[in-house]
Amino acid sequence: MPSETISILDGATFLVSDRRGDIDASPDEAHGFFYRDTRFLSRWTLTVNGHPLDTLSTDETSYFSAQFFLVPPTGTVNTNPTVSILRKRSIGDGFHEDITVLNHDVEPLEVELRLEADADFADLFEVKDALAKKGERSNRVEGDTIALSYRRDDFVRETRIRVSKDAQADEHGFTLRVRVDPHSEWNTCVFVQPVTDQVLAIKHRHDDDTPKPNIGMSLDAFLAAAPAIETDSDALEHVYERSLIDLAALRFESPLFPGSSLPAAGLPWFMTVFGRDSLIASLQALPLDGIVGSARVVDGTALERLDAESLDSLDLDGERILLKTRNSELWERDTFADEFLSFSGDGAAHLVARGVRLIGIDYLSVGGEEAHHALLEAGVVAVEGLDLRGVEPGEYQLVCAPLKLVGSDGAPARVLLLR
Repeated sequence: MPSETISILDGATFLVSDRRGDIDASPDEAHGFFYRDTRFLSRWTLTVNGHPLDTLSTDETSYFSAQFFLVPPTGTVNTNPTVSILRKRSIGDGFHEDITVLNHDVEPLEVELRLEADADFADLFEVKDALAKKGERSNRVEGDTIALSYRRDDFVRETRIRVSKDAQADEHGFTLRVRVDPHSEWNTCVFVQPVTDQVLAIKHRHDDDTPKPNIGMSLDAFLAAAPAIETDSDALEHVYERSLIDLAALRFESPLFPGSSLPAAGLPWFMTVFGRDSLIASLQALPLDGIVGSARVVDGTALERLDAESLDSLDLDGERILLKTRNSELWERDTFADEFLSFSGDGAAHLVARGVRLIGIDYLSVGGEEAHHALLEAGVVAVEGLDLRGVEPGEYQLVCAPLKLVGSDGAPARVLLLR
């Protein structure tokens, strides 16, 4: 049975819709167009003459694009439709959608298309838990563009939408009155731009099928640099290439590290069984080569903070880093010390950008929510509660042996350093 949702993504941008291509978010349906974990569209529906469309088929042509083959309802199975609708959508720092109306009849066709849009600007936690959004929302028309806006104090976000053909715009969408000659077609382009601290340029335009992942190079160069396999199985070769392309898709550029390509996490776990928490962070899926192997104990006892600027002063080359800080002195106490050092969000992102796969810290937490998200969503193993009082900085062999707790995102572990 086909999935009831269609998902496309590009780095930190993703879109989840139904099989008509419509977005109609509700507590039971985590649909939406998301950029950097904020939902910039919670409603995106196309109707013809006031009626929703029926789905003939869908085609997820690549990780960043999908097509929806649709027809208006005829009211009876005995009547063949004389008009069909094609929606072709490509995502990347916004999305571009082509809407094509095809007239298969010998008579001219006149229809009214209605494209409705709205945005609740919910973050992923608000989507997951169906929480009410604080702040003020407003919709306005600026010439040929609809602006969906959100403001809370000095935090402002917008979704800007326009179409390429003449349309009547109002605060809730566009109305297009279309005439199509016999055996002809009509097309319009729709542009959807999220606005954060800057207005993003949409990657794709009309009939642009070229993948443009955020990897700092062309996709061809990325594939050429990857390990090659030799096989007489065409299916295996295809799966391997498809996997490399999908890995390239899971990259984004952070404003904290301009020009650097960081791993994104894919769709959240509550939207798909193969989401960020269920696949990347679950211990039963943890690769052993990440928690066993050469490691370095790095002296950070002089640091007052564990942010990106402070960490930049340390030699953090290596996949497995155990950071010894002034926290080690806190193990002398009999009670919990709340003044311990931990990673800030940009500090954790700095570790990810440096290619760290395992980070150990000498007290009870690597950091707050932002740091945990930055590490776990990138697949970095966080080892907390290390007693490094008697450990000198240097090179070691690490064996980290966690209990295998099915479905857990953490577990007690015995950690050994060998020299």
